[in-house]
Amino acid sequence: MPQSSLYYYAALPKQTSSFALKFSVLNTSSSLRSYPPEIRQCYFPEERQLRYFLTYTASNCRLECLSNYTFQHCGCVWFHMPQKYAAEEGETNNNISRCQCLPSCVAIQYDAEILKTKFAANSYLKGIKEAFSVWFTRDNESDPDEGDNESDPDEGYV
Repeated sequence: MPQSSLYYYAALPKQTSSFALKFSVLNTSSSLRSYPPEIRQCYFPEERQLRYFLTYTASNCRLECLSNYTFQHCGCVWFHMPQKYAAEEGETNNNISRCQCLPSCVAIQYDAEILKTKFAANSYLKGIKEAFSVWFTRDNESDPDEGDNESDPDEGYV
C-alpha cells in the first residue's frame, strides 16, 4: 500500500476501539470500452500502465506522478515515494495536472470508521464479578434435600 502512513490505526491502552468497515464496488459495463477514457472518465485495468505499480488506481497514478514531478524539480523524492525508475527514465511531466489520473473503471474501495472510548477496566471487571457471582450463587441456592431438582434451568435468571 503506498503512503502507508494514511492507512494505519494505533490501538492504545485503556481504550476500547470499535471499527466499522464499509466497501463499495465499481464495475463499468464492457459496452463502454469503445469510448475513449476521456469521454467515459475512467480507465479499464489494461488501458493504463504505471511504472511503479502493477495495478492502476487513481491514487497510485497520483503518487507516481507526484514522485516524477518531485524528482524532476529537486532531483530527490521522499523515502515513501516510488523511485525505482526516476533516475533512469528521466521522462517526467512539468505539470502534475498532465498526469490524467482518471478513476479506475473497475474498483473496490474500502472505508473504515473508528470509534474510541475510554475503557474503564475496574468497572468492567466489577460488572463481570457481579454477574458471575449472581450466576454461581443461584446455581448453588437449590437444596438437594428438597426433593424436586427438576426445576427449569432458566427460571429466575436475567
